[in-house]
Amino acid sequence: MRITKRSPDTLVIEEGAGTQVVLSLFFLFAGAFVALLGWSKDETALVIFSPVFGLIGLYFLLFGRTRTHQFEHWRGMLVIESRGWWGSRRRELPLDAIADIDIEEIPHARSAPSYYVYYVTKQGERIRWADSSDGSKENTLECFHAGREFLGIAHHPVPDFAKAVTEQK
Repeated sequence: MRITKRSPDTLVIEEGAGTQVVLSLFFLFAGAFVALLGWSKDETALVIFSPVFGLIGLYFLLFGRTRTHQFEHWRGMLVIESRGWWGSRRRELPLDAIADIDIEEIPHARSAPSYYVYYVTKQGERIRWADSSDGSKENTLECFHAGREFLGIAHHPVPDFAKAVTEQK
C-alpha cells in the first residue's frame, strides 16, 4: 500500500500490485526449481509436487487484484477501483458519507501483526481497503493517516499502536 499522488484536491493510494507480482514470481520460480531438482536427482516425488508451486504462482498472477483509492475533493467522491485480469470493479462513495477511517491490528503468534484499514460510512458499513495486509506497517499507517487528513478527520481518536508510529516521525 502506497501513496502515489498527493495534492490539495486529490489523494491516490494504490495497493496489491507489488505483493501480487512478488508472490506469483516466487511460486513460479520455486516450482521450476523443484522440477529441475527432481529431474536431475531422479526424484519422481519432487517432479510430481512441483506443479503445485506453479499453480499457486499462476493463481496469484491470474486472479490477483489491485485496488486504487482515489479521493477527489473537486467531485466530492471517493473512487475505489479494483482491477484484475478478468475485469474491473468500481465503487464510488460521496466523501461526506464517510464518517471515519479505522485501522485494526490483527496479532499473529510467530510473526508481526497485520494491519487492516476500513472506511466506516455514516450508515455503519465497514468497507475494507484491501483483502490482505499489503506492505509494511509504516506504509499502511502513512496511508491511514493521509486518508484521515484528506477527509479532515485527523482529530478523531486513533488506536495506541497507530499513535506510536505517528509520534516517531
